[in-house]
Amino acid sequence: MTKLTKQVYQSFWVEVVRQTDIINDILTQIANDEIEVFFIAEGYLIAPYDGGLDLIFDSPRQISVFKEKYVNWLSARENGL
Repeated sequence: MTKLTKQVYQSFWVEVVRQTDIINDILTQIANDEIEVFFIAEGYLIAPYDGGLDLIFDSPRQISVFKEKYVNWLSARENGL
């Protein structure tokens, strides 16, 4: 019999009111590789990791909105990545 060596992940849905202290604690745990999470918001998915975060959008319009709003966060590369 093969022994299971990886952790089992559980998914659940919650409604969260943004609280800076809780979010900072979660982001610190992610940066320290203590937890792995992703967040689902209306129109996009946020997947933070220890070196930054990935945003996955459901429409090209959402991409444009975020690029305009967070233009200073984009890299100098042509594709902004």
